[in-house]
Amino acid sequence: MEVRAASETEFRQYIRWLEQTALWMEAQGIEQWTVDSCKPQTGMLEQAWSRGELVITLDGNLPIAGALLTPSPSKEHERLWIDVSPANSGTTVYLHKMVLAPDFRGAGRGRAVLGALEDAARAMNRSCVRLDCVADNQFLPRFYQDAGYFPRGERVLSGATVLRLDKDLDAAHELTEILPGWQADLVGTLLFVIQDGKVLLIRKKRGHGAGKINGPGGKPEGTETPLQCVLRETLEEVGIEAIDPKLHGIMRFVDTVDPQWRGYVFVADTFHGEPIETIEAIPQWFSLDDIPYAEMWEDDRIWLPQVLAGATVEGDFLFTRGHLRAHQLVTTRKT
Repeated sequence: MEVRAASETEFRQYIRWLEQTALWMEAQGIEQWTVDSCKPQTGMLEQAWSRGELVITLDGNLPIAGALLTPSPSKEHERLWIDVSPANSGTTVYLHKMVLAPDFRGAGRGRAVLGALEDAARAMNRSCVRLDCVADNQFLPRFYQDAGYFPRGERVLSGATVLRLDKDLDAAHELTEILPGWQADLVGTLLFVIQDGKVLLIRKKRGHGAGKINGPGGKPEGTETPLQCVLRETLEEVGIEAIDPKLHGIMRFVDTVDPQWRGYVFVADTFHGEPIETIEAIPQWFSLDDIPYAEMWEDDRIWLPQVLAGATVEGDFLFTRGHLRAHQLVTTRKT
């Protein structure tokens, strides 16, 4: 795919795509754009086009998508990101109003167009992409997070609550370069027991991740399979016997300093016994709407909501000294 500045004809075409997409969103009940909200922005979009910031993505010679790639934030977006560590103005680009032509929605084209726009950002010598979307949108936050964008919290923009996300393009490239030859040094397991709208978590008292909140689990012993391991570890850590756990995630934790981990994530909805505190962990039930992500590993907020909603995930995560720098996720929705 090729990304270039839009011609005048393509700019007019983009405006039509925007209005058609707004109509489609309204019909689908998606809270993002409305026709009424798009019309007043035509002047702003024309100014962006005149500066060369409105770009068109082509598949061959066919225009299939448009977006704004803005190297300098507006005053409104400066306020939007004010509480996040400032990005170097020379390394960040702001992505707005990405829209696909109506005939080209689906079949993974959105992800492909987003990748082409990231390549365009690199060609501008930009290493960070920032964007936002309506927080209540049922699709876009997940779409961007699966594509490697990290959620930076919610704020109000133009009267709407939006979720801010960004992506370190250099770290993402580093992850893709490492993965082909990557091998795990260690294997770990996690179990999430879900009942009555709550999930059983633990605060680790010792070992890997001590002090953090997570699901019970650990490393296999001898010839144990991941399933056998997670059953044993759950019994040892919180005193319960999980019944028929199902595999819901396989993770590769790529680390530039520390050992490499492959993780297996299981979910169960039935168990025998009562959770108890042990020398390993302190168990606690949390509402599915109130997971303490601030006290968990950084990557958990990317994949755990999907697992708790019944999805199966495969993820790759790049860490350096405990800090998550890049990720990518494939999510299979619950049918």
